[in-house]
Amino acid sequence: MRCLEVGYGNSRNSALITGGNIFCDEMVDFHTVSLPDDWTYVNREDRDAIRPVTGNWAALPYRSNAFSAVLMRSCFGQFTSNSDSPSLEHSLHFGLYEVSRVIEEGGTLFISEENTPQDLDRVIPFIMDAGFEIDRFEREFKEGKPNPAYNGLRSTYYGDSPLGTRSRGRGPSLHNQAYVIVATKAGDLEYSTRRVPAVNVLAHRNDTSDRWREPVEDIEVEFQIPADKDTLQRKIEIGGTMVRIAGLHYQYMIDPYEQMLAETEQR
Repeated sequence: MRCLEVGYGNSRNSALITGGNIFCDEMVDFHTVSLPDDWTYVNREDRDAIRPVTGNWAALPYRSNAFSAVLMRSCFGQFTSNSDSPSLEHSLHFGLYEVSRVIEEGGTLFISEENTPQDLDRVIPFIMDAGFEIDRFEREFKEGKPNPAYNGLRSTYYGDSPLGTRSRGRGPSLHNQAYVIVATKAGDLEYSTRRVPAVNVLAHRNDTSDRWREPVEDIEVEFQIPADKDTLQRKIEIGGTMVRIAGLHYQYMIDPYEQMLAETEQR
């Protein structure tokens, strides 16, 4: 099993180091991507294990279909914690197309949001836009009580003790619970090509100011994007997934598209 981790932060928090259950199998071939300014967070003794490669989630330095699983932890929460960079959300959005590219058909995307968990109505559409189907979703708490299903699912890749704000005694950020998502890359997808100015997608952290800076190169980056991404049917599927995993109050994400679809069929 070839596995890639994006967004591990300090190398001591890497899934491989914290000991998810899956890494008891010696057949796992583990790789990580380190943003250009993040080498200060990689401990020397961890480098041989996590094998970090300098890169960017919107331009991953790997061949297509290279991995059977990709892990992302506390990446989406950066939308809010680094609000000085409006292109960061754009970067992560396109980064998911890159994640989809390097995952083989039927491969797994595992997301753990625990430090500053972002609202699901901004995360789930991004994931599904990139050609993934949501298989499992669990929150840290259900009805105010610890959720064993969350700990059990998270422990597959990251062990059973979240390392976000709760572990430091500060309580949840942004009043959102930690959650985990398991998604599968759909098979038989058709893709279209989109070219995007690099200045919009290749942001990375400046470790001296703790802000996100933009590249200035006048180049474009090419992405392969599922051709059905903007169809009414796909938007209805996304809304239906939100209702299924997060509650009926997300019905508002379905209603306008169902009405548009009905009007189209009547013509």
